[in-house]
Amino acid sequence: MRVNLMGKQLLDFTSGDGKPIRGTNLFVAHPADGVEGVVCKKFFVSIKTELPAGLEIGKALDIYFNDKKQIEHLALAK
Repeated sequence: MRVNLMGKQLLDFTSGDGKPIRGTNLFVAHPADGVEGVVCKKFFVSIKTELPAGLEIGKALDIYFNDKKQIEHLALAK
């Protein structure tokens, strides 16, 4: 899925049930059928998934999902 990175938020905290939460929220936008303009979404990326070097606001990003619809890989669009 090709998206444009609009924002990012680093997370490192303990949830109410004691689980450590570490990763990054990515705020992205992309065109979609039936939508005038773009759709905006937030995706959580666990620290297990490496963020690509050079990831900056405004850059195009390709997001790859596994069969459980979790982010498996991220790459800067070419």
